[in-house]
Amino acid sequence: MTRFSRKTCCWTRQIVALLCSACLLKPIARAEAPPAPQTNASPSADILSIVRQQNQQIRKGALAAQGVFGGRTSHDNGVNPAARMVRGAKTVVFISMSMPDRELSAMLEEVRGRRDVVFFLRGLEANDGHKTAEHIKAVSDFKDHLREPQPVVAVLPQAFARWDVTQVPVVMHESIADHKWYRVDGALSIESATRDIDAGVKSRNVGMTWPVREKDLAEVFRDRMQRYNWHAWQDRAAKAMTDRMDRGTPLPRAERDTRYTVDLSVTFPQDIRDQKGNLIMAKGTRYNPLTKAGLPGAAIVVVDPSDQRQIVMAHAWLQRYPQGRLFVTHYDEGGVRSLTEETGIKPMLLDSIIVKRFQLRAAPSLLTAENGKLVVQTLSPRVEGGM
Repeated sequence: MTRFSRKTCCWTRQIVALLCSACLLKPIARAEAPPAPQTNASPSADILSIVRQQNQQIRKGALAAQGVFGGRTSHDNGVNPAARMVRGAKTVVFISMSMPDRELSAMLEEVRGRRDVVFFLRGLEANDGHKTAEHIKAVSDFKDHLREPQPVVAVLPQAFARWDVTQVPVVMHESIADHKWYRVDGALSIESATRDIDAGVKSRNVGMTWPVREKDLAEVFRDRMQRYNWHAWQDRAAKAMTDRMDRGTPLPRAERDTRYTVDLSVTFPQDIRDQKGNLIMAKGTRYNPLTKAGLPGAAIVVVDPSDQRQIVMAHAWLQRYPQGRLFVTHYDEGGVRSLTEETGIKPMLLDSIIVKRFQLRAAPSLLTAENGKLVVQTLSPRVEGGM
């Protein structure tokens, strides 16, 4: 049995919500943003680094979750499922739930069915993903267009920070002339903004804007992580692990010395064959494992680790049978530690299957083999310090 311990490994679940992976914006590798309205764009800045950073978070979260829970996740190998939808985007629109529903609906409806346009949010409405999704469905007439491709909306707070987007809408578009990216703040429509950029009109401000209402999702996560009581979580996790731990199968303490034998023979109810169909054991064959393999270690010792007298008895028995196996009836941290130090053997937890198979009745018990039978000796614990 592996060494008992109440310590548990603490896994911090990385929260990843609708973040774009590195392949989302390969066409948007470089974009120009103005330091002030009505001026030409500044030298290109690498927005791809933003997405790469978030992709690393997705990858770490996915691999951590897969390692902990032993199964595949929705972000297997760090690949965001949203990547497939927005690959090849030529236009990015920064939006917020603070925009009037009429304005937001018009923008979403304008590009319905187009896969070259993607919408960015800085965070979630009231920090609630479900509420955000329902709001978007409502303003985009989702129910009336179930058979049509829906607008692609993703959360990318770092893009808002990089481009200093505090008012929306903002349209960024790759010009067909020089294949550089330019922005239009307060666009009257996505079509008019992209048409102006393609025509050579550089970054500018037009139309009304509204302040971004959503909190930066990355900041929300950081704040929650900092304010969360991780020590209490660790305590709860340790307690839950302890509660789920196999605590063995307690046996009553022996009140008197007894000795009895158990026949471990079994009769096979059907033929046993190998993969090639060769007969290994015919139906009706009676098999006794003790006559074929003997008892592991020549002896099995079963004790209650909370009883110091039984620990002393286990030590004496295992000196007689140094290769013997040691079982404890239940988990007792101090007793198991003392038992391991006394015998030099790490004990195993006794389970109900062994109790039933070996017909165990009390502890301490010494199990040996004699003439093909299992011999069970149950001894009443002697005075402390001796047999």
